Amino acid sequence: MTRSGRLCSIALTWVALAGMAVSQVQVTTNHNDVARTGANLSEQILSTANVNSGNFGKLFSRPVDGEIYAQPLYLSDVSIAGQGAHNVIYVATEHNSVYAFDADNSTQSAPLWKVNLGPAVPSGDICQGLSGSPFCPYTDLVPEIGITSTPVIDPATGTLYVVAKTKANGKYQFMLHALDTTSGAEKFGGPVAISASVSGRGAASSGGTVAFDARYHLNRPGLLLLNGVVYVAFASVGDIPPFHGWLMGYDAATLQQVSVFNASPDGEDAGIWAGGQAPAADGDSIFLTTGNGTFDGNSGGRDWGNSFLRLSTSQKLAITDYFTPNNQNYLNSVDLDVGGGGPMLLPNLGLVLGVGKDGVLRLVNENQFGKYNAAFNNDAQEFQATGFFLGAPVFWNGPQGPAVYLWGVGDYLKQYAITAGRLQTTPVSQSTMSAPGQISNSVPLSLSANGAVADSGIVWATAASSEDANGKLHGVLRAFDAANVSHALWDSTQNSQRDDLGSFAKFAPPTIANGKVYVPTFSGELVVYGLTSGDFNLKTEGSVVLPAGQSGDTTIQVIPQADGLINPLSFSCSGLPAGMSCTFTPASLPAGSSPMQSKLTVSNGTASAANGRFPRSFPAAWFLLAGLCVSATPLAGKRKRGAIWLVLAGLAGAGLLLALSCGGGGSQSAAAPGVTSTPSNVKFTVVANSGGIQHSRTVTVVTQ
Repeated sequence: MTRSGRLCSIALTWVALAGMAVSQVQVTTNHNDVARTGANLSEQILSTANVNSGNFGKLFSRPVDGEIYAQPLYLSDVSIAGQGAHNVIYVATEHNSVYAFDADNSTQSAPLWKVNLGPAVPSGDICQGLSGSPFCPYTDLVPEIGITSTPVIDPATGTLYVVAKTKANGKYQFMLHALDTTSGAEKFGGPVAISASVSGRGAASSGGTVAFDARYHLNRPGLLLLNGVVYVAFASVGDIPPFHGWLMGYDAATLQQVSVFNASPDGEDAGIWAGGQAPAADGDSIFLTTGNGTFDGNSGGRDWGNSFLRLSTSQKLAITDYFTPNNQNYLNSVDLDVGGGGPMLLPNLGLVLGVGKDGVLRLVNENQFGKYNAAFNNDAQEFQATGFFLGAPVFWNGPQGPAVYLWGVGDYLKQYAITAGRLQTTPVSQSTMSAPGQISNSVPLSLSANGAVADSGIVWATAASSEDANGKLHGVLRAFDAANVSHALWDSTQNSQRDDLGSFAKFAPPTIANGKVYVPTFSGELVVYGLTSGDFNLKTEGSVVLPAGQSGDTTIQVIPQADGLINPLSFSCSGLPAGMSCTFTPASLPAGSSPMQSKLTVSNGTASAANGRFPRSFPAAWFLLAGLCVSATPLAGKRKRGAIWLVLAGLAGAGLLLALSCGGGGSQSAAAPGVTSTPSNVKFTVVANSGGIQHSRTVTVVTQ
């Protein structure tokens, strides 16, 4: 490419970025993405510099009506009917309730909305009629079983999909619900009862058919939304037979079942539970790991215990590749599930990683798993990474390169670097404290970072610290420098009077978004941590009505967090259409701890704006710059200097047009000749910044 061509590419990229609105943080699925990396890479507030005992702590908690096994989910800037726009944290409980809470305002303890999805199943029901069973009494999910898996949100349609286990009129069922994220109302004719059957002669089969039995199955893995289909996976309740591993797909728009997979139709077990981790996905493929059970896939059979599986969604969940370790029979005999930890895809490396109950980290090539070989394992790599393990690792490609983090039972948090597509088998760093040795206490992890920016990566861990008189484990939230996990940044015991977490929630990772850490517990509450000074909440009213040629006002409220602002706060607007401008009175707010406000005035010339489109001058900027680039191309030989100047002139012209379109407190922009004003709704973003901490809110303008 010529120098002028490269300059054109850079300039066009700059114009595209300049026209984008302020991005909104979302956590819509278990461990943040379908690769299950567990990383929020858009965290611009929390860093290794400000997460410490002097700056960071518990802000508030939200009471709920049951234990929280599901990871909380997060949406920015949700319009709630009659309540304005809110950042929302969604919480699901074993009592079958789903809550939508304001994610920021410590004084707003009541939910924005709450729905209950039917009576949960009493835990004692699981062992009824099973006197003498080695698996009874059942003491895991107590006192009731309701919503265990992490829901999934489709932000494009504003739909939260969630599965609830219910008992009504003596009948046990799993129900798939599609809830409106703004109200909790049912959508798409839901809910629908989950049921399935496949041909087979396995456990509990009848007449050559294996049917799904809701009583003896549990939807522990998070839900997967892929290509317009919601996938729901199942294993046992407390290993009580008979059970199978199931994966079922439901059309996200109609809630009609479209596919079914059974991992042991001619055998038994092979549950899909993965310590709560949702199935991973890439394109057409779904990646699973299974637990103990029958395995005969190497000899033409259909049973896949203790295996890595790749399924094709376009082929009705047909298996397209697999890997099974050559000691699977031994693992099965001593209850060491390969699928005790969920699969994770390593971004841009073409690798699938899983850690089993045996603590062995296994790595398979995404397009060549390795199948089964009795003599040796043909996976890409495997080694003893930790001791007993349940759950999922996390991944970050930071300034020092890619790394995987995991924390096994009775072991230390470990950071394994990746070099040339393989993990170094010795940790590059590990924590100085170990996790307790109780079997169910693997440490759920999440990671936050501002992309790959140095000193932004933090590994968050929720661990058990001690056992109380009722048998519940007390929890602790810990933060570590992701560049070197031997550097502990903070934990909730440093100021226990303020920061106490409550009861530890196993398998449930924390959610990090917009400077806050949302931690599920078994204490009947969601606990929220964040900066105790310097951060703030931003609130706006719903809409502004602007008659042509006039202006309208709305109030912007700033609520300092905990100990207050330590830097002045400034405002700006992003994405105002041509012909509109904004000003703030006052233009900035001082440091302090009291709630404050500023008046936002939006002025409207005679230009109209179209909802959901770029400003009128934005395409003009593109055309101007592109035209100058094309004109410059023939000059790339002898007249390179002239070409460069033409590109720079185009960039300057584009910037001028964008500046005119974006508002930000300047004077009104005139409309193009012949353009008349028509009623329409447009949206722009109010941005507030204090000492580098930034929050934004969408404002809707109704023009007339």
